[in-house]
Amino acid sequence: MFFEYFPYLKITFVIVNQVIIEAMEGEKIVHVVNLNADEPTQWRALLRDFSARPKGPPHLRITGVHQQKERIGV
Repeated sequence: MFFEYFPYLKITFVIVNQVIIEAMEGEKIVHVVNLNADEPTQWRALLRDFSARPKGPPHLRITGVHQQKERIGV
């Protein structure tokens, strides 16, 4: 609910994803490590953005780490 009412996280996700896309331009393998994983919305957008690359998406691995395992569905 917080995520829907306060757009700050959404804006942050867009900026961070753009930085990742630019930094990984031309890479065929990308591994992202999220050290406070609990909001998958960012990663859905990153998948969409990577799939739109002219040369196709890279092999993408996203590793989520959180102190509370139940927050990431383990």
